[in-house]
Amino acid sequence: MTTGQKIAALRREKGMSQEALGEALGLSRQAVSKWEADQAVPTMDNLVELSRLFGVSVDTLLRQEEALPDKAEEAPADVKITAEGLKVSYAPALTKNTKWFVIVVAVLIAVSVLGNLYALVWMRAMQAQVGNLASQVAQISAQNRDSSAVPQSGTADGDGLTDYDVVYQLKTHPNDPYKQFLQISLSAYPANARPDAERAKFIMRSAGEQWTCDAVWQKEGGYCAETEIPLKDSMDVVLMLIDRETDAVRTLPLEKLDGLREEFSLQMDAAWVDGNGITSTDQTTTVKGRLSCRVSHTNTNVDGGFPYEPERCEVLLRQDDKILESCQLTEQVFDEEYGQVYFYGDIDWEAAVTRDQVTLAVQITDTSGRVQEWPIS
Repeated sequence: MTTGQKIAALRREKGMSQEALGEALGLSRQAVSKWEADQAVPTMDNLVELSRLFGVSVDTLLRQEEALPDKAEEAPADVKITAEGLKVSYAPALTKNTKWFVIVVAVLIAVSVLGNLYALVWMRAMQAQVGNLASQVAQISAQNRDSSAVPQSGTADGDGLTDYDVVYQLKTHPNDPYKQFLQISLSAYPANARPDAERAKFIMRSAGEQWTCDAVWQKEGGYCAETEIPLKDSMDVVLMLIDRETDAVRTLPLEKLDGLREEFSLQMDAAWVDGNGITSTDQTTTVKGRLSCRVSHTNTNVDGGFPYEPERCEVLLRQDDKILESCQLTEQVFDEEYGQVYFYGDIDWEAAVTRDQVTLAVQITDTSGRVQEWPIS
């Protein structure tokens, strides 16, 4: 029997509930439940208290090969053994033989405690190794999934998922056009769903960060949720199912998403097709000519060119954070064959600053409200 099974059997033999045992030890019912489900191991102090309460040795509780006695043996009425510091105190009526008996018992308990401590350390080391192996297996499994299409969907066999969907789109913060986030719609259909007996959460993990949202059970079956998270280049999406009574957890991987930034990134090339471009003297910088800006997608595998169309192209002349001049390029041509957009415009500026004091940049705003900027020479 495991330690948890022995605690459960002894508790029932005493006619105690999990809550009553927890109160006797100054703990919660959930802590007792995790012991009995072998999801946690009692501390040494708790093991000593359990040993005292149930009338069995700590060694009997920890060692699986050690069977429970038919009836717990009680210590002699005139002998008092305290756990603190493994000290032995003698009642006044003890005889010499009884004193030696108590000393032998104390030595045996000390040996047992040391053995149990070694077993506990060994057990926790093995649990850590098993946890690391499980994490590596889950990570390798998630990496082997195909995540090239948008939206993402797939199926799983066995006790995992029968179906799932991960649909996402880019959103821009209304007060900060340079700040983007993902709006995600999630649905999952576990093979053995128990909505009345478990709580469900969707979890998204990326480079040590984690975002969680509660999942709602649909009448037609399956869990669903919608949430918003910062735009990251990659993330793992899982469904976590938590037993309402025992807090036991099932984690079902949905998808590993990669290359998200690339899916929504643009690239820009600018060239002067007429005029002198940007020139300067000792005191003046002149920007004059016809400028062409070509905007294309960084991910050539995205069908249809752009998930979000370039909507506005503006050229800016800056001195530090101050905008000296600006001009919107209004002429727009779309090249369907190569999925590129060309913006054209005429610029005629003169600023009373030197060339090394200013920067020239092109700013693109797309239909999601996102702003991207590139310096040009």
